[in-house]
Amino acid sequence: MNIRPRPRCMVAADLRGTEIRKKRLANRVNAVAVLELMAWKLSCMKPGQSIDASRICKLPGLRSTLKVQVRGRRPGHTAHYVLAVVFCLLFSGCSGYSASIPASDCSGFERDFLVLVKDGSTIEKTGNLSLLNQELSPASTIKPAMALALLRDGFNPEREITVDDKFIKGTPRAIDLSEALLFSSNDYFRTVAREKEGPFFRSALGEMQFFPGALPASWPEQLDEIVHGAGQKTTALHQLEFMDRLLRGELDYSEKLIPLIEWPRTDSDRSRMPELHIYGKTGAWDQTVWFVGGARQSAQVRSLVVVTKGHWTRRKQAIQYFYCTFAQQLPDHPLIP
Repeated sequence: MNIRPRPRCMVAADLRGTEIRKKRLANRVNAVAVLELMAWKLSCMKPGQSIDASRICKLPGLRSTLKVQVRGRRPGHTAHYVLAVVFCLLFSGCSGYSASIPASDCSGFERDFLVLVKDGSTIEKTGNLSLLNQELSPASTIKPAMALALLRDGFNPEREITVDDKFIKGTPRAIDLSEALLFSSNDYFRTVAREKEGPFFRSALGEMQFFPGALPASWPEQLDEIVHGAGQKTTALHQLEFMDRLLRGELDYSEKLIPLIEWPRTDSDRSRMPELHIYGKTGAWDQTVWFVGGARQSAQVRSLVVVTKGHWTRRKQAIQYFYCTFAQQLPDHPLIP
């Protein structure tokens, strides 16, 4: 798997003699991303072309200064580019490319995956677009919504339940709600579903609009199947919108749930980007494989949906794509296949 910086047209090879000198900022990721994009623009723009600063970056909250010196074969353009970049860094008045949350283009993945990335009001769609509005089983991506319903009702997330899930190593053993979410324990969620019963979850999930449409009064017909959606369908776009609302704290008790679905990162990634946090949930059922999640850094949110049709073992690729999309290395962790 190869990781290369965004945007896709940016090439790390020949910058045609352009030299960039940059002062390190507290927000180093922002500076590097914008400067790389500026260098690419310098190498590719034709004489006489201008650039709209609002297309370069979106750096909310950044109030640092940046000293940039550019030497290249096109001195006539230098001042304009430097002004555009410094304007972005100083006044944060731009929109478009969001550099605070790291991002990368990922190669080596099959094109039958649909990947949706929402950054602000912009949704980037790549891959198998035929899945965009197709009705699909939510599989285990329903579990964060179930957990949110429980937390709203006063459920203690530290409550341990003994489970014996064949896909969770070391079971039977007792796990809490966070482990049940990260390892997708069917036993845990079936236990709490039997305790709270169907009408509780039907009302709660209907109120938070987890599914695109209204839930029938008979749902879930088989309570144990609620861990896969109990026959109710969703779409990739709706999953993206729900996850975006969750990560932005727009759902009641979101901030209690979000830490429970945080995914691990390597020591080096945490050291380089201590303010970044990544979240998500896998799901695989009825020949549908999901990863829904996103990243938060300070006030920024970027949401992600990865979905494909096929065997549940393709979950590994979905997880890899999730980490790659946010320019993170796969950690050595039992959660990661």
